Amino acid sequence: MSGTAPGRQVHRFLTRRPQPLVLLDFALAALLCVGLRWADARSGAHHAADGEAALRTAGIVLAALAVAARRFCPRVSFAVASLCAFMVAAFGGAPQVCVPLTAYTTARSSAYAFWWVPPVSPGC
Repeated sequence: MSGTAPGRQVHRFLTRRPQPLVLLDFALAALLCVGLRWADARSGAHHAADGEAALRTAGIVLAALAVAARRFCPRVSFAVASLCAFMVAAFGGAPQVCVPLTAYTTARSSAYAFWWVPPVSPGC
């Protein structure tokens, strides 16, 4: 077995169709979940009620899962990440970085300028 065979297998795994780099998205989501939960614990909001802390944690986990699913359904993941960021911020949690990630993916994969406005064709 040659030394480059594992490299080719890894490259083929990361670039296979239809969804490239999905495993990397899940790893990024796991890192975001841990990092945002750590930032939330260090933000000083841990003196709040247990219900608020549980809602902040649920919002962080759901926003991280939205990052993991951003290549499958970008608009839904952007909406979920935005709602979760609003919920976490409403209870005094740490800021969310999941919204810009999902917004970028939505803008990159969308043919529309906005969700409700189709692009203008040059003939019109």
